Amino acid sequence: MGIWFLWYVKVFYDKMRGDLKDYFVSVSSKYDELRGKEILPPLCERLKRLTKKGSRALDVACGTGLFLIPIATEFDLRLFGSDLSSGMLETAHKKARNDNLRVSFLRADVHNLPFPDEYFDVLISTNAIHHFDLIRSLKECARVLRKGGSYIVFSRFREQNNRSFWGKNFPKFADKENRLYNKEEFEDAAKKVEEFNLDSINESSFEKKATKEEILVEVTNKKYSTFDLYSDEEFEESLKSFKNWLNGKRDICYTAEIGEIIYRKV
Repeated sequence: MGIWFLWYVKVFYDKMRGDLKDYFVSVSSKYDELRGKEILPPLCERLKRLTKKGSRALDVACGTGLFLIPIATEFDLRLFGSDLSSGMLETAHKKARNDNLRVSFLRADVHNLPFPDEYFDVLISTNAIHHFDLIRSLKECARVLRKGGSYIVFSRFREQNNRSFWGKNFPKFADKENRLYNKEEFEDAAKKVEEFNLDSINESSFEKKATKEEILVEVTNKKYSTFDLYSDEEFEESLKSFKNWLNGKRDICYTAEIGEIIYRKV
């Protein structure tokens, strides 16, 4: 029973990673235009507190370098970015080269990082950990993190997603997005991964405003990988219903939420 379950989990995550690579290849050229940077200021505040000049830092699933590139312009750190998507990494590398920034990018799976034990002083992950097997990835991140080092995670909690603008207004969005972890799962993970203590877990919110046209651009360009979980027929049907809901609306104001978790290596 146990071996069968582990095999099933492996097959599930292998397929999911394959599907994700296809999605991120398709959005890599427009990813930065679609995603916001509201969490950059708090992320930089944590890095100021948890790093010093020359510290080694890894952005796990860095994507296009949406956060790693601005971090490189502000901090004197030895920066690395890993991701499974070659398309996203190509964009990140091009941005770093154009800005003459020293950042090392490599294609790698968070469950099998190609780094020695205790290599990094700090790890970060932004809006990505729901794509990982939580316990397996935490164990691997703990392996490459030095004792006393921190792993800074920003991720929507499942309950935040359910009450989000998209969760409440785009048909089936909350039901389709079943990959997100809830707050209790992050807390429980620290008990299961003995190498980590839970340093802090908090929630933040940001007020956002967009026009109907801007909202539709986000949907049709599939800003969130959640949209890629729909079949083509489901997505078109849901989009039609969402457009009907948008009719007559002009500026749309809503609150976006994010969870912040910091694990410390013991």
